[in-house]
Amino acid sequence: MLCVTGSEASAEALYGRLMAVERRLQGTEFLQEVRLDHLSEPGSVIAGLRPHAGRLVVTCRPTRQRGSFTGSEEARLALLHDAASIGPLYVDLEADCPSSVAASLRGAGAGGVVVSWHLWKNDPEGVRRAVERLVAHEADARKLAVMVDDAADLGPLKRVSELTPGLFVIGMGAPGTLSRCRYPAFGAQWTYVAADSADATAPGQLSLDEALFMGLPAAAGFPFACLLGGSQIVHSPGPGCYNRLFRQKGAPWSYLPVVSTRGLDALSLARDLGAFGASVTMPNKAAALAFATPDPVARRVGAANSVRFGPPPVATNTDVIGIAKPLSRALGGTGHETLEVLVLGAGGAARAALEACRQLGMEARISARRHEAALALVDRDRAVPWSARGEDPSEVLINATSVGGNRSPWPPDTDIGKAIVFDLTLGPGPSTLLAQAEREGAQILDGLEMWIEQGAAQTRFLTGLEVSVDELREALA
Repeated sequence: MLCVTGSEASAEALYGRLMAVERRLQGTEFLQEVRLDHLSEPGSVIAGLRPHAGRLVVTCRPTRQRGSFTGSEEARLALLHDAASIGPLYVDLEADCPSSVAASLRGAGAGGVVVSWHLWKNDPEGVRRAVERLVAHEADARKLAVMVDDAADLGPLKRVSELTPGLFVIGMGAPGTLSRCRYPAFGAQWTYVAADSADATAPGQLSLDEALFMGLPAAAGFPFACLLGGSQIVHSPGPGCYNRLFRQKGAPWSYLPVVSTRGLDALSLARDLGAFGASVTMPNKAAALAFATPDPVARRVGAANSVRFGPPPVATNTDVIGIAKPLSRALGGTGHETLEVLVLGAGGAARAALEACRQLGMEARISARRHEAALALVDRDRAVPWSARGEDPSEVLINATSVGGNRSPWPPDTDIGKAIVFDLTLGPGPSTLLAQAEREGAQILDGLEMWIEQGAAQTRFLTGLEVSVDELREALA
């Protein structure tokens, strides 16, 4: 169930949101939260809430819990008692209030009481003390919201919810998305979503549009796929593209971002929450290789970007296809085996580029900032010092570093001098490297070509759906 919230300052805006959501979600089960603390005149709106009372969760968050109510505690509790008199489904109360307050709110007319606490630092001792505060109250539901830095932190919080009757846990911040989208597994009957993306009341809160786009609330009970990576994945086109693709295909799944640098723990958590597979990006490709049995391609590359949980879990690397197919098209068929390639970088993308070149029968050299990293991948005669990359005579250049956009991995004031330049970085427009290559008359390939090609292969691997490059390109648009 969705609980739609907002931070309206005026009665007009609040009533407008309540009615708009009622119309939009008509025929479904949902709740709406009213934040009295954001209103300029909170007392004046309470009577007007009565027509919506059966769906309402009313709260008045004090500044000590990073709310907006600045008045006295006596005045705040009086507002909540006034709100209780209209018979809302729940009144939400802070866990540091006297235990007698919950009973008085019920006596005033509240259908139930939610006792909540927000922690802005995730540490085991702080969580333990917060849980003790919460269970000290006679409540219909207990909510613990914790700021998390890594999705893997949700594992221990999930166990806390399982061990504490009536407790549900929310991970705040972008790494907490799994707790918002798989909320039943964290003890919750509902998940909070903002009426508008600009109106979120907590970090990491989805908007109503985003939640519906992901298939919530129904999708919370279906298997899902996820994108596992560092903080950069919040800008990835993947969640939007794949959720749109799943809707177009009539599949009930969702595709969720999992922000984590602790790949093994995050993969285990996603699997336990019902994921059937994961797309994996930096810095977790080595963890993906260790988590699952690698197929021959992933084994040769030494990194995986796709994990199908099985059982048994299997890993592959579709980045190789993502590089090989666009490059083969650019080369125009046969006769390219004599061309030489210079690959910049020595990470997972560079490893995939080397394997793609091997499959195409092309000789590849590699240049990396850390020369020893290049030497770990190729023979000494094919490892080009970083300082000499601008002098390399190869006809093809592949940028497999993370340097893209308005930053270029090529030496400044130096011609690229290649027939084909393939920049694997993903950005909103042509990178500085590709812009220079195009001015020089080179054929250019951008990271989007690689992303779409590997994505189609990855979707087939993870889901079994027949997905073409054209279908994925359409879903991306």
